[in-house]
Amino acid sequence: MKNKLIAFNIIAIGLILLYPILEFYCIYYPLKFKFSEIFNQIEYQNTIFILVGIFIFSSLISLFRIDKLLKFNLGLNFLLIILFFSSLINQLIDLKKEEKEYIERALDDIKKDKIVFLYSGGFPLPEFSSETYAKIDSIHNKYGVDYINIGVLDFKHDKLELKYEETVKPYLEKRNGKDWKKRMQKELDAIKREKLY
Repeated sequence: MKNKLIAFNIIAIGLILLYPILEFYCIYYPLKFKFSEIFNQIEYQNTIFILVGIFIFSSLISLFRIDKLLKFNLGLNFLLIILFFSSLINQLIDLKKEEKEYIERALDDIKKDKIVFLYSGGFPLPEFSSETYAKIDSIHNKYGVDYINIGVLDFKHDKLELKYEETVKPYLEKRNGKDWKKRMQKELDAIKREKLY
């Protein structure tokens, strides 16, 4: 009986520790990551608090007889699993809401004829002179786009920005013609070769 209880608790702790990894993977599913990247993105503070809470709670319960509490323990673990999965579902629902917001932003930008691509890339060092940056901005204006670095590395934003790009792609192809990105990149490369500083 004790071996079964120990095995059950080890499985429960394993699920609690695996949950944040599974949650992260489910939210960012199409993107592929190394395990080390996922582990660095996950915040284990909540999980540690849950494990400490379970430890304190189980210490208090151990004062009572096990045979009376076995059904209660199974019910409690089942309840915890339900809470974890409901949290995952809530986060997926929030992600869908944020996708709608990005699509609405895309439609609003289409009406304004100014598409603003937000990308996460950290804070860049200046590579060019201010005149070169002004020319780069004029080329972006010619094609009706702007690129803004939001300054943080955010995988969630990157995934949501794909929805934005998906929404504005037909409009930009209609406005600028096919292969507009290649033409714009050629113009940008020509300016960047002129002078750096």
